[in-house]
Amino acid sequence: MFSKVCFLVLVIGASACVLLSVRQQRLDAVHDMAVIQQRIAEHDRDLLRVRAAVAARLIPSRIETLALQFGPLTPIGVDPVSPLARPATAIAAAARAGETPRPTAPARAGRR
Repeated sequence: MFSKVCFLVLVIGASACVLLSVRQQRLDAVHDMAVIQQRIAEHDRDLLRVRAAVAARLIPSRIETLALQFGPLTPIGVDPVSPLARPATAIAAAARAGETPRPTAPARAGRR
C-alpha cells in the first residue's frame, strides 16, 4: 500500500512539474509577443516621424525645381510606336476576312 501511495505522489508531482513548465513556456511566448509588439509600435512611430519630415520638406514648388535640374523628363514605360508595326485593328480585320496576316517588316533576303 505504501508503494502505491508513493507512486501516486510521484505521478502527481511529475504531472504538476510538466504543467508548470508548459505554463511557463506559454508565459514566455506571451512576453516575447508583447516585446515584439512594442518594437513594432516603436518602428511605426519612427516611420510616421520620417514620413512627416519628408512631407514637410517636399512641397510642390521644391519638387518642380528638383525635377528641372534633371532636364527634360519622359514618361516611364511608354514605348515609341514603330512605323512598321501594324495596328491591332488591322490584324483583327484581316483575321475576320479570312486572310493570313502578313508580316509588316521586310523579310530577310535569304538563308545560308
